[in-house]
Amino acid sequence: HTITASATDAQSLTGTATLHLTVAARPAANTAPLVAITAPTDGQMLAAGPPVTFTGTASDLESGDLTAGLAWTSDLDGPLGTGGSFTRTLSQGTHHVTARASDPAGLQGTATVTLHVLPAITVEFPATFDAHVDSATPTTNFGSSPVLRADANTVRNSYFRFVATGVGSRNIVQALLRLQVDASVGSESDSGGRVIPFTDGTWQENTITYNTRPLLDGALLATAGAVTRGQVVDFDVTRAVGGDGTYNFALVNASSDEATYRSREG
Repeated sequence: HTITASATDAQSLTGTATLHLTVAARPAANTAPLVAITAPTDGQMLAAGPPVTFTGTASDLESGDLTAGLAWTSDLDGPLGTGGSFTRTLSQGTHHVTARASDPAGLQGTATVTLHVLPAITVEFPATFDAHVDSATPTTNFGSSPVLRADANTVRNSYFRFVATGVGSRNIVQALLRLQVDASVGSESDSGGRVIPFTDGTWQENTITYNTRPLLDGALLATAGAVTRGQVVDFDVTRAVGGDGTYNFALVNASSDEATYRSREG
C-alpha cells in the first residue's frame, strides 16, 4: 500500500507526505511474543542505592498486548518485578536483566539488557567563574571580590559557572551547589537566596557587570531560608545537571536583607 496525505492552503499550494505499508498474511504457525525493554538502556551505569525504574512492552501477533504479563529477572538478584513499569533497587555488580512474556500457547519472547551498578561516588567541581553584580554601580566588575552577594534592596545577584567532567553515563543521584556564608558581621540573612539556571555561557568573571549581566531564562531550582554567619548552604540543582558539561547558575534574593557568601577568591 502507498498511503498519501495532502493539504492545500489558502494560496492553493499543496503539500504531501507518503508512506509505504506491506500487509503480510498471518503466519500459519503461532509466533512468539515480541518483547522490548525501554528503560534502563543496555550498558547503562547506575549508582548503587537509589531505586531503578524499569519499563518495557510485550505484544503478540495472535493475542495482542501482553505487557501486563511481563516477568523481570536479574541473574544477580533473581525476580525483580512484573508488568510494564515498576521500580526496584539493584545490588552492586553487573546484572543481565531479562523481561519475559508468554502467550496462551506457551511460546515465550524475551529481551535482555546489561546494567552496571557501581558504588555511589561524590565528585566535587569547583566553580570556574563566580562574580556578583551591583545595581548601585552598574558598570563595575566584582570578579575578583572575595565575597558574593544576593540582595533585593540594592539589587545584587551572583553568578557561577561549573564544568562537570568524568561523569560519563553514570546516573546522577543528586547535584548540589554548595556555598558558605561569609563570617563577617552582617553576612547573615533571613533569606539565603534562590538559585536559577541560565543558558547564556558568554559571560566572563572579569568583565560581567550589572549592565551586562546574562538573562535568567531558567526555572527556579532551589531556595534557602534564613542563613547564619559561616553556615554551609546547599542548593539542590539536580534537575539542571544531566552529566558532563558546562552549567551556569545565578543566585538572586527576594529579601532586602542581603546574604553574603564567600567567593572562590575569598
